Formats: sequence, C-alpha cells, structure tokens
Amino acid sequence: MNWLKELNCINSSFRGTGLSQNCFYLQKISFQTVLFKELLVQFPRTTLIWNSPNHNSHPHPQPHCSLSALHLDLLLSLTPALRHLKLASQRKTLDSVFDSTYWESLISIKLPKLDKFEFIFFYTDNKNDDSINPEALIAPFRSSFWLHDKRWFVASAYVLRENEIWLHTTPINCTSIKDLVRVETSWMDNGYRLTARPLNKILDTSSDKTLTKLDLHSNRISGQKIQYLINALYNNTTLVELSLGDSQIGDRDAQDLAHALQNNSTLTILGLWQNQIGHQGAQYFADVLRNNTALKELYLQNNSIGDLGAQYLAHALQNNTILTTLYLDANGIGRHGIQNLANTLENNKTITTLGLGYNQIGDQEAQYLVNALAKSLFGCFSDIKTCCCGFCCLPCTFGDNVEKTDGTSCIGCCLAYWVSSACYLCWVPHMMKRKVLRQKYLLKPEPCHDCLVTACCGPCAVCQEARELKSRSGAQGRPNVLPVRAQPVAYRK
Repeated sequence: MNWLKELNCINSSFRGTGLSQNCFYLQKISFQTVLFKELLVQFPRTTLIWNSPNHNSHPHPQPHCSLSALHLDLLLSLTPALRHLKLASQRKTLDSVFDSTYWESLISIKLPKLDKFEFIFFYTDNKNDDSINPEALIAPFRSSFWLHDKRWFVASAYVLRENEIWLHTTPINCTSIKDLVRVETSWMDNGYRLTARPLNKILDTSSDKTLTKLDLHSNRISGQKIQYLINALYNNTTLVELSLGDSQIGDRDAQDLAHALQNNSTLTILGLWQNQIGHQGAQYFADVLRNNTALKELYLQNNSIGDLGAQYLAHALQNNTILTTLYLDANGIGRHGIQNLANTLENNKTITTLGLGYNQIGDQEAQYLVNALAKSLFGCFSDIKTCCCGFCCLPCTFGDNVEKTDGTSCIGCCLAYWVSSACYLCWVPHMMKRKVLRQKYLLKPEPCHDCLVTACCGPCAVCQEARELKSRSGAQGRPNVLPVRAQPVAYRK
C-alpha cells in the first residue's frame, strides 16, 4: 500500500500529541482549521487557533496548550497561509513573546498573509521586580507596523491584586479570564488609567465609571508597583473609596500619593493604616487637607507619625471644613501632639470622630481634650459654676472677663454692659472685647463673626469666654471635671 502524500481535513484536532508529530502533520496534511489540545510542550495555559483563508467559523480557545517562543516559531513557520492567529499564554518569564520586534519579524517573514492577530500574555511577578514596566512593554507596539499597516491595537496592564503583568490586543474575547481591576496603558496614550473594563470591550473611559471602590489592603504593593496606581489616580474621576492598609507605604510613596490627591475631587475615604508613614508622610497629607475639597475620612492607625506628624495634621485642620473622621491610633503621639490636636478641636467644628487609642495619653493629655470639647459656644453645661454666674449676673461675668483679658476695670466694664443693655447695644462693647481676647490667645472667630455671636447669642458668648479664661488661668482655675485616662475615640455630635 502506498502512503498518502497529502490529506485535506476540515476542523481537525490533535490531542495529546508532541511537537514532532504536529510538525509532521502540518508538513504533510493541508488543513482548513487546526486546533491543538493538550500539546505536550513547555508551559501551561496556552491557546493556539489557526483559521485558514476559506474557514469562517468563530475560533474557540482551549486552555491546555503551551509553547515556548522557539517552538511557536517552528510551528508557525509551517503555516505560511495562516490568516487568523489567536494566542493566550501564561509565561514564566518575560520572554520574546512580549517583544514587538519578535512578532514583526516573524509575521513579515513567515506569516505574510496574516490579517487578524489576537493575543494575551500573562506574567506573574513573584519577585517584585521593579524593572518591569508596562509602559516600556507597550511603547514598541506604537510603531507604524502595528497602528497603520496592520491596525492591531495593544494594551499593557499591571493587575493589582494578582501581581500580574498583562500584554494583549484590544478588544479580545477570552471568556476564561476575569475582568480584574488593573492599571492600564495602551497604544493611544502615555499615561495610566485605573480600569476593570471587560477585555472584549474597546478602550473607552466611560467603561471605567462603575469603579468607585478599590480595596487593596494587605496586598503589600510597594516600590514601582505603587507608582503605577499613583499615576492612575492623577486622572481618575470615579474612585470614591481607596484602601491601602498594610501595603508597606513609606514617606516617599506617601509624598507621591499626596501629590496625586491634591486636586482630586471624588475620593472621600482613604485608608492607610498599618504602613510605614512617619512625620514626613503626615506632613504631605497635611498639605492635602489644606487643598483637597473631597476627602472626608482618613485612616492612619498603626503608623509612626509621632508628635511632629500630629502637629502638621492639627495645623492643616485649622481651616479644613471637609474632613469628619480622622483615626490616629497607635502612632506614638504624646503630650505635644495631643495638645496641638486639642487646640484644633476648639476651632474645627467639622470633625466628629477622632481616634487616638493606644497613644501616650495620660491625665494631662486627656484634660487637654476635655477642655477643648468644653469650649464650644454652646458648651455651657460643661462648667455649671460659670454657667450659673453668667445667668445670675451677666454684666459682672463680662466685667470679670475683660479685667482678666486686658486689665480694664471690672466695675467700669460691668456698668458699661448694664447701661448699654437698656438700649439693646450691649453687644457693641462685648464685640470689641471679644476681639481683644481672640487676638491675645490667637483664637479664630467661632462659630461665626464676633458681631453675629455677641448680637444673637451674647450670654452664651460671655460664658464661653469665661470658660476659655478659666482654662488658661492654671490648674486651679480649670473646670471641675474628672480626667479621662483612656479615650480611644473622641466623638462630637
């Protein structure tokens, strides 16, 4: 019997065959469609699909084939009439399949009729190699060969949770791959975008609008990887909540992250607990609090900002009217830092929750916080004695306040207040003396301008000033309240 020299087959499949057998088949047999399954070569998770010029069926990827770059080159050299090639492969190294020049040379010489090329390659960076750069991978794919001659468009991405680098044509239909959150760059720009867009969708920023929450805590992304995310945040307008707890973020990364958030108008919750942020990092976020108009909750527990970092944040919060929640637990904050935060609480009425657990808070530090919370305009009942004095003889309390402030006669001021009250003008001397007190102790108008406070709520303002002077007159003059030893969280309602 003579051997057949050639056999035409349609929709043929080789299962469990080796490379040498497949090369033999490709040389001897003419196929319209060739699909390899369980190809016994080097790596897992590779899909190869060939469509001949006369075959119009839709390709279906199979997840059990694998080829090294050398073997792939050998097989493709035997199919010069190939029109459609689709590859999906998990690689153990960043080999030549990630190189655009490799494909340009192979396609130009061995696949001259190829008009449709789809691929996606994955590489898991288990060694946290900072030299790997999605932008560097994608740059060669912006050449005229890809964009104009073939019109094949390529994107590269860093998948945050999986710590993977992707390189793929877009769009590509690959149902076995999840639509993971990733930092992506493409043929059409030099920047990064944060996206969870399905791979079978074309690049469109409208597809990213549903990404509002990103939880990366305990992912331990650092170095160059965190820079990809930071670069994507510069242009992001959808993210509302970002959690980066336990991510090895230090002061340098904190600086870059803070710079990216300076003008961000959508992020309202930022979690940075259990990182390596010191007082310098706290200073960078203090700058954010001075300019950012969206951030409402900031979590900085279990860092190392210390007294100096607390001071930076306290000064920034003097004029901040957005932030409502700040957690600074376990940051090594002592007396100086607590005192600065307490001074801020006297003027900042926006913060409703301040976490200070597991810091160096003793009786004195707790008293600073108690006094700060008691000095609001409507905190009369925090000091009953002062409240009763103001209720029984308001002109006398006013005169006593003025004498303690600038040395003016108590009796004279008392009479002036009493006489002007008869014609409803007592707010005039009160307004002037309240301003003197504020300037002496560098206090800001609270809760509004002195004119409105003294005219609309004069008695409460007199009692507030009395409590302020009493707290500054020494230990014997402080309000009769018990010190709080452990105050993990201070709440204001």
